[in-house]
Amino acid sequence: MLAARIDRLPAREKAVLQTAAGDRPRASRAGAAPGRDLPASELAAAVQALVAGEFLYEAALYPEVEYAFKHR
Repeated sequence: MLAARIDRLPAREKAVLQTAAGDRPRASRAGAAPGRDLPASELAAAVQALVAGEFLYEAALYPEVEYAFKHR
């Protein structure tokens, strides 16, 4: 079921989710798209869409925002 939800994501959100997932349980917004050429505003929009879609949630706010994967 999760794979089907991921498959329905827009390409940008899907790429950010897959890149951020790697093998880490958490990802920062800054580290969510290493090597990708996304402007900060697009990365922020993709992360917010993933939070709204309940793929990610804010796990820490300090010293920087970290997101955890809801389905790990």
